[in-house]
Amino acid sequence: MKKGKSGRLETIKTEGHACLEPGCYYYGITDQTIHALEVVEKVMLLEADGVETAVLEEVYRVRESTIRTWLARGGEHGRKLHDRFFRDLLLDHVQLDELWGNVKRSGSEVWVWVAAEVKTKIIPVIQVGERSQAMAYSVVHNLKSRLRDGCVPILSSDGLKHYFYAITAHFGYWHQSEGEKKPTWMVWPSLCMGRWSNISSESIASEPQPWLRGW
Repeated sequence: MKKGKSGRLETIKTEGHACLEPGCYYYGITDQTIHALEVVEKVMLLEADGVETAVLEEVYRVRESTIRTWLARGGEHGRKLHDRFFRDLLLDHVQLDELWGNVKRSGSEVWVWVAAEVKTKIIPVIQVGERSQAMAYSVVHNLKSRLRDGCVPILSSDGLKHYFYAITAHFGYWHQSEGEKKPTWMVWPSLCMGRWSNISSESIASEPQPWLRGW
């Protein structure tokens, strides 16, 4: 869209032309359909629903490399929005989990690490990596950085021991008693963490319950 001589907004044809604005996520892409934003939106939604890229390539006459560029740039834009708005959070109960996945055509395994708020269902942290202590530290560190100062939510998980070390390393403080040469790391007294048991969804509440058992 641009303003014409009359001052009204006019639609201009952009097929075959790259956006010249470096800050634009479509900068440098010259495919004929790239500026048809409805096509971009439809393709990305169908990708999210699991439609094969080869099928979308055939139907919308868009190269696979172009579709993957849309996804990469869209994902980067989403990450920046996530970092911008998911800050200073006050959360009551966060559930930590890691989900196994298989990358198509490569045969490699990945783990999707998720920190989700039980009541609101928002996901302040989602990361992809191996099932390791380093990833547990990374996820909990990211979660802690998004919480408001002093916020210590209930933390529950499937019982993976990596979480115990990651949580106790982030939700605490250094304390040095009189006469001691070195300070000691202390876990916050208000910290409540545990492992989910198999319970019905009707039993879930926002307050600590007996099913939150220790590791």
